[in-house]
Amino acid sequence: MVGVELGWADYEYLFVVAGIKRSTFTNRYNYITEAYKQLEDNAKKRRKVLEDSYNLFHFNREVAELNVYISSKEIVANCNDLGRDYEHVQVLENKFNEFFTELTTVGQGRVEELCVSGECLLDNNHTMTPEIKLAMATIQTKWSSLLDLATNRKETLASSVELHKYHRDVKVLISRIQATDVSISSDLGRDVSTVQALQRKHQNMTHDVQAIRSQVEALDEENRRLQDLYPGARAQGVAEQQDLLEGSWERLQNHLNLRKEALLSSSSLFTFLRAANQLLQWATNMRKLFVAEQTWR
Repeated sequence: MVGVELGWADYEYLFVVAGIKRSTFTNRYNYITEAYKQLEDNAKKRRKVLEDSYNLFHFNREVAELNVYISSKEIVANCNDLGRDYEHVQVLENKFNEFFTELTTVGQGRVEELCVSGECLLDNNHTMTPEIKLAMATIQTKWSSLLDLATNRKETLASSVELHKYHRDVKVLISRIQATDVSISSDLGRDVSTVQALQRKHQNMTHDVQAIRSQVEALDEENRRLQDLYPGARAQGVAEQQDLLEGSWERLQNHLNLRKEALLSSSSLFTFLRAANQLLQWATNMRKLFVAEQTWR
Protein backbone atom coordinates (compact mmCIF):
# COMPACT_ATOMS: atom_id res chain seq x y z
CA MET A 1 0.00 0.00 0.00
CA VAL A 2 1.26 3.50 -0.84
CA GLY A 3 1.45 5.62 2.31
CA VAL A 4 2.66 9.05 3.44
CA GLU A 5 6.24 8.87 4.68
CA LEU A 6 7.38 11.73 6.99
CA GLY A 7 10.96 12.50 8.06
CA TRP A 8 12.16 13.93 11.45
CA ALA A 9 12.24 17.45 10.05
CA ASP A 10 8.61 17.14 9.02
CA TYR A 11 7.58 16.01 12.50
CA GLU A 12 9.58 18.85 14.09
CA TYR A 13 7.88 21.40 11.87
CA LEU A 14 4.41 20.04 12.58
CA PHE A 15 4.74 19.68 16.32
CA VAL A 16 7.07 22.55 17.21
CA VAL A 17 6.75 25.23 14.56
CA ALA A 18 3.14 24.72 13.44
CA GLY A 19 2.00 23.83 16.94
CA ILE A 20 -0.14 20.89 15.87
CA LYS A 21 -0.95 18.51 18.66
CA ARG A 22 0.46 15.04 18.29
CA SER A 23 -2.93 13.42 18.96
CA THR A 24 -4.62 15.55 16.31
CA PHE A 25 -1.96 14.66 13.79
CA THR A 26 -2.18 10.98 14.58
CA ASN A 27 -5.96 10.94 14.19
CA ARG A 28 -5.81 12.85 10.93
CA TYR A 29 -2.99 10.68 9.60
CA ASN A 30 -4.82 7.47 10.47
CA TYR A 31 -7.97 8.77 8.77
CA ILE A 32 -6.16 9.62 5.56
CA THR A 33 -4.32 6.31 5.57
CA GLU A 34 -7.56 4.38 6.05
CA ALA A 35 -9.31 6.40 3.36
CA TYR A 36 -6.48 5.71 0.94
CA LYS A 37 -6.60 2.02 1.73
CA GLN A 38 -10.34 2.01 1.12
CA LEU A 39 -9.76 3.77 -2.20
CA GLU A 40 -7.26 1.13 -3.21
CA ASP A 41 -9.68 -1.66 -2.27
CA ASN A 42 -12.50 -0.03 -4.22
CA ALA A 43 -10.22 0.39 -7.23
CA LYS A 44 -9.26 -3.31 -7.11
CA LYS A 45 -12.91 -4.32 -6.85
CA ARG A 46 -13.81 -2.06 -9.73
CA ARG A 47 -10.96 -3.47 -11.81
CA LYS A 48 -12.13 -7.00 -11.01
CA VAL A 49 -15.69 -6.12 -12.05
CA LEU A 50 -14.46 -4.59 -15.31
CA GLU A 51 -12.20 -7.56 -16.06
CA ASP A 52 -15.03 -9.96 -15.28
CA SER A 53 -17.37 -8.00 -17.54
CA TYR A 54 -14.79 -7.95 -20.33
CA ASN A 55 -14.07 -11.69 -20.05
CA LEU A 56 -17.77 -12.50 -19.77
CA PHE A 57 -18.48 -10.46 -22.89
CA HIS A 58 -15.94 -12.50 -24.87
CA PHE A 59 -17.21 -15.75 -23.36
CA ASN A 60 -20.82 -14.91 -24.21
CA ARG A 61 -19.80 -13.97 -27.75
CA GLU A 62 -18.08 -17.35 -28.14
CA VAL A 63 -21.20 -19.05 -26.78
CA ALA A 64 -23.45 -17.17 -29.21
CA GLU A 65 -21.20 -17.98 -32.20
CA LEU A 66 -20.99 -21.63 -31.18
CA ASN A 67 -24.79 -21.82 -30.83
CA VAL A 68 -25.13 -20.52 -34.40
CA TYR A 69 -22.49 -23.02 -35.56
CA ILE A 70 -24.25 -25.93 -33.87
CA SER A 71 -27.66 -24.90 -35.25
CA SER A 72 -26.28 -24.73 -38.80
CA LYS A 73 -24.71 -28.17 -38.45
CA GLU A 74 -27.91 -29.65 -37.03
CA ILE A 75 -29.67 -28.81 -40.31
CA VAL A 76 -27.15 -30.95 -42.21
CA ALA A 77 -27.20 -33.77 -39.64
CA ASN A 78 -31.02 -33.85 -39.69
CA CYS A 79 -31.17 -34.37 -43.47
CA ASN A 80 -33.22 -37.44 -44.46
CA ASP A 81 -32.07 -37.71 -48.08
CA LEU A 82 -30.90 -41.30 -48.66
CA GLY A 83 -30.13 -40.90 -52.35
CA ARG A 84 -31.96 -41.71 -55.57
CA ASP A 85 -29.57 -44.47 -56.58
CA TYR A 86 -26.15 -45.92 -55.79
CA GLU A 87 -24.17 -43.16 -57.50
CA HIS A 88 -26.20 -40.41 -55.83
CA VAL A 89 -25.93 -41.88 -52.34
CA GLN A 90 -22.16 -42.24 -52.81
CA VAL A 91 -21.97 -38.50 -53.45
CA LEU A 92 -24.07 -37.84 -50.35
CA GLU A 93 -21.89 -40.11 -48.22
CA ASN A 94 -18.63 -38.56 -49.43
CA LYS A 95 -19.90 -35.06 -48.69
CA PHE A 96 -21.19 -36.06 -45.27
CA ASN A 97 -17.92 -37.78 -44.40
CA GLU A 98 -16.16 -34.48 -45.08
CA PHE A 99 -18.76 -32.73 -42.94
CA PHE A 100 -18.30 -35.28 -40.13
CA THR A 101 -14.52 -34.91 -40.21
CA GLU A 102 -14.82 -31.12 -39.99
CA LEU A 103 -17.33 -31.50 -37.16
CA THR A 104 -15.14 -33.79 -35.06
CA THR A 105 -11.99 -31.71 -35.58
CA VAL A 106 -12.77 -28.02 -36.01
CA GLY A 107 -16.12 -28.13 -34.20
CA GLN A 108 -14.82 -30.26 -31.35
CA GLY A 109 -11.88 -27.90 -31.01
CA ARG A 110 -14.17 -24.89 -30.68
CA VAL A 111 -16.23 -26.56 -27.99
CA GLU A 112 -13.12 -27.53 -26.05
CA GLU A 113 -11.74 -23.99 -26.32
CA LEU A 114 -15.02 -22.61 -24.98
CA CYS A 115 -14.92 -24.99 -22.03
CA VAL A 116 -11.33 -23.98 -21.28
CA SER A 117 -12.35 -20.31 -21.34
CA GLY A 118 -15.27 -21.04 -19.04
CA GLU A 119 -13.10 -22.99 -16.60
CA CYS A 120 -10.63 -20.11 -16.47
CA LEU A 121 -13.43 -17.74 -15.55
CA LEU A 122 -14.63 -20.13 -12.85
CA ASP A 123 -11.09 -20.61 -11.50
CA ASN A 124 -10.82 -16.82 -11.14
CA ASN A 125 -14.05 -16.76 -9.08
CA HIS A 126 -16.02 -14.84 -11.70
CA THR A 127 -18.99 -12.97 -10.30
CA MET A 128 -21.30 -14.61 -12.90
CA THR A 129 -20.30 -18.18 -12.03
CA PRO A 130 -23.85 -19.70 -12.17
CA GLU A 131 -24.51 -18.18 -15.60
CA ILE A 132 -21.16 -19.42 -16.93
CA LYS A 133 -21.78 -22.95 -15.66
CA LEU A 134 -25.25 -22.95 -17.24
CA ALA A 135 -23.91 -21.71 -20.59
CA MET A 136 -21.20 -24.38 -20.61
CA ALA A 137 -23.64 -27.14 -19.70
CA THR A 138 -26.08 -25.99 -22.40
CA ILE A 139 -23.38 -25.95 -25.10
CA GLN A 140 -22.11 -29.37 -24.07
CA THR A 141 -25.64 -30.81 -24.17
CA LYS A 142 -26.30 -29.33 -27.62
CA TRP A 143 -22.94 -30.54 -28.87
CA SER A 144 -23.53 -34.04 -27.60
CA SER A 145 -26.94 -34.10 -29.31
CA LEU A 146 -25.38 -32.88 -32.56
CA LEU A 147 -22.72 -35.59 -32.45
CA ASP A 148 -25.43 -38.21 -31.89
CA LEU A 149 -27.39 -36.85 -34.87
CA ALA A 150 -24.29 -36.79 -37.06
CA THR A 151 -23.25 -40.31 -36.05
CA ASN A 152 -26.75 -41.60 -36.76
CA ARG A 153 -26.78 -39.85 -40.15
CA LYS A 154 -23.37 -41.34 -40.98
CA GLU A 155 -24.57 -44.84 -40.11
CA THR A 156 -27.83 -44.35 -42.02
CA LEU A 157 -25.96 -43.25 -45.14
CA ALA A 158 -23.63 -46.24 -44.86
CA SER A 159 -26.69 -48.49 -44.70
CA SER A 160 -28.23 -46.72 -47.68
CA VAL A 161 -25.02 -47.21 -49.66
CA GLU A 162 -25.17 -50.95 -49.00
CA LEU A 163 -28.83 -51.18 -49.98
CA HIS A 164 -28.48 -49.05 -53.11
CA LYS A 165 -25.43 -51.04 -54.15
CA TYR A 166 -27.35 -54.29 -53.74
CA HIS A 167 -30.29 -52.97 -55.79
CA ARG A 168 -27.89 -51.66 -58.45
CA ASP A 169 -26.02 -54.98 -58.64
CA VAL A 170 -29.28 -56.92 -58.89
CA LYS A 171 -30.54 -54.63 -61.65
CA VAL A 172 -27.30 -54.96 -63.62
CA LEU A 173 -27.26 -58.74 -63.23
CA ILE A 174 -30.91 -59.09 -64.26
CA SER A 175 -30.13 -57.05 -67.38
CA ARG A 176 -27.20 -59.32 -68.13
CA ILE A 177 -29.33 -62.43 -67.60
CA GLN A 178 -32.07 -61.09 -69.86
CA ALA A 179 -29.54 -60.15 -72.55
CA THR A 180 -28.09 -63.66 -72.39
CA ASP A 181 -31.59 -65.15 -72.54
CA VAL A 182 -32.45 -63.12 -75.63
CA SER A 183 -29.18 -64.11 -77.31
CA ILE A 184 -30.02 -67.84 -77.18
CA SER A 185 -30.55 -68.87 -80.79
CA SER A 186 -33.51 -70.86 -82.05
CA ASP A 187 -31.54 -72.25 -85.02
CA LEU A 188 -31.59 -76.08 -84.98
CA GLY A 189 -29.18 -76.56 -87.87
CA ARG A 190 -29.41 -77.97 -91.35
CA ASP A 191 -27.48 -81.17 -90.88
CA VAL A 192 -25.35 -83.06 -88.39
CA SER A 193 -22.27 -80.86 -88.81
CA THR A 194 -24.17 -77.58 -88.33
CA VAL A 195 -25.99 -79.02 -85.32
CA GLN A 196 -22.67 -80.06 -83.81
CA ALA A 197 -21.34 -76.51 -84.33
CA LEU A 198 -24.45 -75.13 -82.62
CA GLN A 199 -23.98 -77.56 -79.74
CA ARG A 200 -20.38 -76.40 -79.24
CA LYS A 201 -21.55 -72.80 -79.27
CA HIS A 202 -24.26 -73.62 -76.75
CA GLN A 203 -21.77 -75.44 -74.55
CA ASN A 204 -19.52 -72.36 -74.53
CA MET A 205 -22.48 -70.18 -73.59
CA THR A 206 -23.40 -72.56 -70.77
CA HIS A 207 -19.81 -72.33 -69.51
CA ASP A 208 -19.89 -68.52 -69.64
CA VAL A 209 -23.18 -68.51 -67.75
CA GLN A 210 -21.42 -70.12 -64.76
CA ALA A 211 -19.96 -66.67 -64.01
CA ILE A 212 -23.51 -65.39 -63.71
CA ARG A 213 -24.31 -68.26 -61.36
CA SER A 214 -21.47 -67.14 -59.06
CA GLN A 215 -22.84 -63.60 -59.03
CA VAL A 216 -26.36 -64.84 -58.29
CA GLU A 217 -25.06 -66.89 -55.36
CA ALA A 218 -23.01 -63.94 -54.04
CA LEU A 219 -26.05 -61.66 -54.20
CA ASP A 220 -28.14 -64.30 -52.48
CA GLU A 221 -25.68 -64.26 -49.57
CA GLU A 222 -25.72 -60.47 -49.54
CA ASN A 223 -29.52 -60.56 -49.58
CA ARG A 224 -29.62 -62.70 -46.43
CA ARG A 225 -27.08 -60.46 -44.70
CA LEU A 226 -28.99 -57.28 -45.52
CA GLN A 227 -32.29 -58.76 -44.39
CA ASP A 228 -30.72 -59.60 -41.03
CA LEU A 229 -29.22 -56.11 -40.72
CA TYR A 230 -32.25 -54.11 -41.85
CA PRO A 231 -35.51 -55.81 -40.89
CA GLY A 232 -38.87 -54.41 -41.88
CA ALA A 233 -39.68 -52.55 -45.07
CA ARG A 234 -36.08 -52.42 -46.27
CA ALA A 235 -35.68 -56.17 -45.79
CA GLN A 236 -38.88 -56.72 -47.74
CA GLY A 237 -37.57 -54.58 -50.60
CA VAL A 238 -34.34 -56.58 -50.67
CA ALA A 239 -36.28 -59.87 -50.67
CA GLU A 240 -38.46 -58.70 -53.56
CA GLN A 241 -35.38 -57.80 -55.61
CA GLN A 242 -33.86 -61.19 -54.88
CA ASP A 243 -37.07 -62.88 -56.03
CA LEU A 244 -36.89 -60.99 -59.33
CA LEU A 245 -33.25 -62.01 -59.75
CA GLU A 246 -33.89 -65.66 -58.99
CA GLY A 247 -36.90 -65.65 -61.31
CA SER A 248 -34.78 -64.30 -64.18
CA TRP A 249 -32.03 -66.78 -63.43
CA GLU A 250 -34.47 -69.70 -63.36
CA ARG A 251 -35.96 -68.66 -66.71
CA LEU A 252 -32.49 -68.49 -68.23
CA GLN A 253 -31.62 -71.92 -66.86
CA ASN A 254 -34.85 -73.38 -68.26
CA HIS A 255 -34.22 -71.76 -71.63
CA LEU A 256 -30.68 -73.15 -71.72
CA ASN A 257 -31.93 -76.62 -70.83
CA LEU A 258 -34.67 -76.45 -73.47
CA ARG A 259 -32.11 -75.29 -76.02
CA LYS A 260 -29.81 -78.16 -75.10
CA GLU A 261 -32.65 -80.68 -75.45
CA ALA A 262 -33.76 -79.18 -78.74
CA LEU A 263 -30.24 -79.46 -80.14
CA LEU A 264 -29.99 -83.05 -78.92
CA SER A 265 -33.29 -83.84 -80.65
CA SER A 266 -32.13 -82.06 -83.79
CA SER A 267 -28.83 -83.94 -83.67
CA SER A 268 -30.69 -87.24 -83.29
CA LEU A 269 -32.98 -86.34 -86.16
CA PHE A 270 -30.18 -85.38 -88.55
CA THR A 271 -28.14 -88.41 -87.48
CA PHE A 272 -31.13 -90.61 -88.27
CA LEU A 273 -31.73 -88.84 -91.59
CA ARG A 274 -28.07 -89.23 -92.51
CA ALA A 275 -28.18 -92.93 -91.64
CA ALA A 276 -31.42 -93.29 -93.59
CA ASN A 277 -29.91 -91.52 -96.60
CA GLN A 278 -26.85 -93.72 -96.40
CA LEU A 279 -29.08 -96.80 -96.21
CA LEU A 280 -31.14 -95.60 -99.17
CA GLN A 281 -27.96 -94.92 -101.11
CA TRP A 282 -26.70 -98.40 -100.31
CA ALA A 283 -30.03 -99.93 -101.33
CA THR A 284 -29.97 -97.96 -104.57
CA ASN A 285 -26.45 -99.08 -105.32
CA MET A 286 -27.34 -102.68 -104.55
CA ARG A 287 -30.36 -102.48 -106.85
CA LYS A 288 -28.20 -101.12 -109.63
CA LEU A 289 -25.76 -103.98 -109.17
CA PHE A 290 -28.62 -106.52 -109.18
CA VAL A 291 -30.10 -105.01 -112.35
CA ALA A 292 -26.70 -104.96 -114.06
CA GLU A 293 -26.09 -108.56 -113.10
CA GLN A 294 -29.49 -109.63 -114.52
CA THR A 295 -28.85 -107.75 -117.75
CA TRP A 296 -25.44 -109.39 -118.16
CA ARG A 297 -26.94 -112.82 -117.86
